[in-house]
Amino acid sequence: MSSTPFKGSLKAKRKGELTEIALALGISFDQSQKKEELEDLIREQLVGNKNRYAQDENFKGLVDSLDSVERRKRSVRSSSVNGNADSDASDSPESSVRSPRKHSHRASNLGTPSTPFSPLVSTTAAEVTSSVKQRGLKARKSLDKLVDSIADNARSTASELSSEVQDAQSEVVAGLQQVQGEATKRYRKAKQHGHKLFVRTRSWLSDSKNLVRLLIAFEGLVLVLATLPTTYFEIGSRGPSIPVLNPQSGVNRYLPHWAITLPDVRGLLSFAFYRPLILWAVYSVLVPLAVSHLVTFDRRSEPSAFSFLLARLSGLVFLARLLPRSALSSLGLPAPAVLGVAAGEVPESALIHGLRSFLSYDYVLAHLGADLQIWATATVLGFTQYEAIAHRPRAS
Repeated sequence: MSSTPFKGSLKAKRKGELTEIALALGISFDQSQKKEELEDLIREQLVGNKNRYAQDENFKGLVDSLDSVERRKRSVRSSSVNGNADSDASDSPESSVRSPRKHSHRASNLGTPSTPFSPLVSTTAAEVTSSVKQRGLKARKSLDKLVDSIADNARSTASELSSEVQDAQSEVVAGLQQVQGEATKRYRKAKQHGHKLFVRTRSWLSDSKNLVRLLIAFEGLVLVLATLPTTYFEIGSRGPSIPVLNPQSGVNRYLPHWAITLPDVRGLLSFAFYRPLILWAVYSVLVPLAVSHLVTFDRRSEPSAFSFLLARLSGLVFLARLLPRSALSSLGLPAPAVLGVAAGEVPESALIHGLRSFLSYDYVLAHLGADLQIWATATVLGFTQYEAIAHRPRAS
């Protein structure tokens, strides 16, 4: 039973409220019953047990509402009956005695021929008046009932629409919350993966040996792309588009033409492609690697990245800057005639000149600039020095 007392008219309540009242009264009913049927069942239950429910605070308001409706109906009936009684009394002898005006009027008309029909006419008029009043009351009741039914239907429709709107709104909100939760979950997962990737990348780049590997891979890739022989395939035709119908009108547009650049397989079989790669690998990779194994200050005698970079930087400066300007660059030139040779150069000088030309680092510098190599090596050397300072043991 509901803790809130029930009040008001039954007609003004919705079906859900009537269902709650019926359950509180202990009435057995079917959910498919209409609102009017529930009203009749509740009204019969309250009227049949009026004394008991009038003492109950939860149902006292409903009983009072039914009593007020009954009192209004009785007042309407009593007014209708009193109106009929007044019309009948006005035609009786007592009313003629009480009303001197009517009595004198009727006394003056006693001798007329219409006197015997006066009571019949009065009775007929009273019946007509009573019938009109009853029909008016019935029409008013019907109109009130129609208005109540329309209002109830409007309330029920509004409640149903509001419930449907609330359900749709709840579904939309639930969908948005689900999408938001899924997006938040994916964002957190992506953030975690991104943080892990960042930590791994930072750990890998914080090792000087990995920086050396990255430097060698970068220079090797640039050198391969610079020395790689290429060819291209043309798609379309070159030249202007001349109109066929009227060639004298001039050139309006050019024919479409594209060129696709691809590696030349035939060039990969030539020694000219591999010579810069071999010289670069020997001078800037193998020689510094040997120095890093020979000159190391590590306690475990491991190859030193610092020694590798320092030897590489020193070799690049020597090959690209000092050697072309030193006296060694004059080796292999033709000997003067005072040496006893009539013409040409001596065999030893020709051999030295040939070896210098064959092993010259200029083949590498023609494709990969010396400034780029020196700058990259010096940068990695600086990071290696920073690593050595950061990992230096603290003084006790």
